[in-house]
Amino acid sequence: MARTYTQTARAEATERTRKAILDAAIGRFRRGEFEKNLEAIADEAGVTTRTVLRHFGSKEGLVEAAIAAADAAVRAERRAPAGDAEAFSRALVSHYERDGDRVLQMLAAEDRYPLVREATENGRRAHAEMVEECFAADLKGLDRTARAERLALLVAVTDVYTWALLRRRGGLGRKATETAICGLINHARGDRT
Repeated sequence: MARTYTQTARAEATERTRKAILDAAIGRFRRGEFEKNLEAIADEAGVTTRTVLRHFGSKEGLVEAAIAAADAAVRAERRAPAGDAEAFSRALVSHYERDGDRVLQMLAAEDRYPLVREATENGRRAHAEMVEECFAADLKGLDRTARAERLALLVAVTDVYTWALLRRRGGLGRKATETAICGLINHARGDRT
């Protein structure tokens, strides 16, 4: 019995350490600290650089794991019932309210930092997949060209740049931004009313 408890406790401690390292890496990225310095990440997580390497194998392994963890969190946060433009807009704007400025900062830096480019390309891919999943019924039955055009339009009207134009440059409030994006989604879906 004691052995099972010890193994469970060890596994839980290992998972806590892994999470602390990932949180530190993601936190540095969110603060615009794009150069992944393993020593600084290890210090912030309260572990040694050797521990970071033992968990992730390399700097690249840590970056890949951090991108995957951030992607999973964003997907969970932005999940909306299929076809529900209003719920999708609310979840999207909520995400952009918290992370939109950081995402814009990353997009501005992606040409200077390969690791940032990897994260932004993953973000673009994930965004398109989430849009496609939520609005699959609006894409069904369209020929290849029409489907690609509608999906591109849905992705564009829900992009962080659209949020920034409405919210930051246009000065719209949060609720007005949600309403505007919902209207754009419905227009892109083919609802011309």
